[in-house]
Amino acid sequence: MKTKNLLIAGLLSFMFFLSCDDDKDEVNASIVGIWSGNKVDFKLNPKGVIPAFTVSEDNFSVVLEFKNDGALILTDDKQSTTGTYQLNGKKLTINIDYDFEFIGLSGIFDVEELTLTKLRASREQEGTFEHPDTGQQFDGKVKAILFFDRQTD
Repeated sequence: MKTKNLLIAGLLSFMFFLSCDDDKDEVNASIVGIWSGNKVDFKLNPKGVIPAFTVSEDNFSVVLEFKNDGALILTDDKQSTTGTYQLNGKKLTINIDYDFEFIGLSGIFDVEELTLTKLRASREQEGTFEHPDTGQQFDGKVKAILFFDRQTD
């Protein structure tokens, strides 16, 4: 009976150990490789009377190639641009001269998902923006959520 209780206690301890999330600030897959953009969601929060709204771009044809040495190559349908990146835990710092819609891609992104096949990163930025329907300029915040799929050979 004592051995059975010890076995159960050991099994429960092992299950508890496996369920602990000690890696909250770490990602478990490598970012090195080629990632194809497939979608961007922009959550805009204007100051003043304009209500918050979301804009989704399903035509996000940006390809990012993260190299082992920290180099970054961005390619879209018009150009190729080089820059650098650094991934520390769930913080992805990108230094590249490239703007897309409401944001620049240089800055610090929060990596929300990084698996063998998916990358989702977000970034908030304050500034002056133009409403896509009315053309009205407004000050406020935008949160961009970028979605990528890993390219396979």
